[in-house]
Amino acid sequence: MPHRIDIDHKHSRAIIRVIGQQLRASLKPEPEQPESLRAQIERLRELEERSPLIVPADEQRPTFLARKNPGTGWGIDILWADGETEVIKGFITEHDAVKWIAEYSKAWSELRMTSHPKRPSDSEPS
Repeated sequence: MPHRIDIDHKHSRAIIRVIGQQLRASLKPEPEQPESLRAQIERLRELEERSPLIVPADEQRPTFLARKNPGTGWGIDILWADGETEVIKGFITEHDAVKWIAEYSKAWSELRMTSHPKRPSDSEPS
């Protein structure tokens, strides 16, 4: 796994914005698009830059990633929208970790968001 770089939400959004600008610059609208379509696309871009997130950052679902531990076994890295990370340890195989993500991650994250405003850094699987 590549080295992890922790960045805060503000810098993450800035990086996303720059990538979006570069993509827009390299993916210019095709000349045969009707003017009305180009105007609508431009309007969407303007609204995107001004609009807040639809779901507040503290209520967004985290991202789950199964990974091999340095020694033996598997763990799950959890990345929250605010940049915080957690690890769930104790899985024997990759299949066990992936199965937990598929079956339990949604309920786990909902419980975590409502009952643990300050999430601890390490957890054990349920």
